Amino acid sequence: MSATPPLAPNLRLELPDPLIPWAISSSTFGKMTAPTKETPYKMCQLFPTDPEWSFVWHHFHHQKPTKYSLGQVFIVHERHQQQAFEHNLSAQEREVPKFPPNRQLVSINQYKPTDDRQIAAFSRAQIQSYF
Repeated sequence: MSATPPLAPNLRLELPDPLIPWAISSSTFGKMTAPTKETPYKMCQLFPTDPEWSFVWHHFHHQKPTKYSLGQVFIVHERHQQQAFEHNLSAQEREVPKFPPNRQLVSINQYKPTDDRQIAAFSRAQIQSYF
């Protein structure tokens, strides 16, 4: 039996801006509360009428956990974190050629640790398969 992919197909199409997945739509951004001393970030609650809701809903329901559902969804924005994230993207893109893949992708349940540290970590962890 094959495992479900971690992301729903065409999930990017649910975004307000498919080319910038972390971007917040202007309508949602306009509803966000201003930062205060207690909360040094902007935030607002998402509703089904918001453009970002479809993305959240499809991502959650693609691999919906049993006995869980979406109650309230909040979106949080902190300008400095976004700038640091965007700055780091270009550095990561420059590093990609230095780290080519060196093994086949396998399920975590099929992975066999080879290093002593990996063996110790795997012996402490209990990995369960839900497939």
